[in-house]
Amino acid sequence: MGKTLRITYELLSPRDRRHACVVVALMVVNACFAFIGVGSLLPFLSVAMDPDAVQQSAVLNWAYVNSGIATMPDFVMALGIVTLILIMLMNVVATLTFWVEIRFIHDFAHSLSLRLMRNYLSRPYEFFLRRNTAELSKNVLSEVQEQIGGTLRSGTTLLSRGLVVVSLTVLLLVIQP
Repeated sequence: MGKTLRITYELLSPRDRRHACVVVALMVVNACFAFIGVGSLLPFLSVAMDPDAVQQSAVLNWAYVNSGIATMPDFVMALGIVTLILIMLMNVVATLTFWVEIRFIHDFAHSLSLRLMRNYLSRPYEFFLRRNTAELSKNVLSEVQEQIGGTLRSGTTLLSRGLVVVSLTVLLLVIQP
C-alpha cells in the first residue's frame, strides 16, 4: 500500500499535486459541513420534542432570546428551517467534493496517458518493431485508467469518508463524552 502511494505521488506533476491539495482541502471542508449538518439535528430534535430544552441549554436560550422570535412554536419552526438549510448545504458541499475528486482522478489519468503516449512517440522505430502495438495502445487507453482510477479513487474515497467518520466521532464525543 505504501509503495503504491509513493509511486502514485511520484507520478503526480506539480500541477497535479496542487490539485490534490485542493481536493484534500475540500474533503476537510466536507467533513466540517458533515459535523455542522448532523450537529444541527440534535438541538432541533431536542427542542421539537421538549420546548423547555431551550431554557436548559445556554446556546439555545441565547439563540431564542437574540432571534427576536416571540413564540416557542415559531422558534421551533425557524430552528427546523435552519437545520434543513444546513443539511442541504452539507449535501451540496458533499456533492461538490465528490465531483472535484472524480474530476481530479480523471484529469490525472488523462495527463498520465498523454505523458505515456508522448514517451512512446519519442521512441525510435525499432522499439515498435519489437513490441506489440496493441499492447502499447492498451497501456495508453485502458491500463492507466484502470490502475490510477482504482488506486486514486480508492484512496480519495477512503480519505474523504475517513474524515467524515472522524468528524462525526468528534461530534459524538463532544455531545456525549
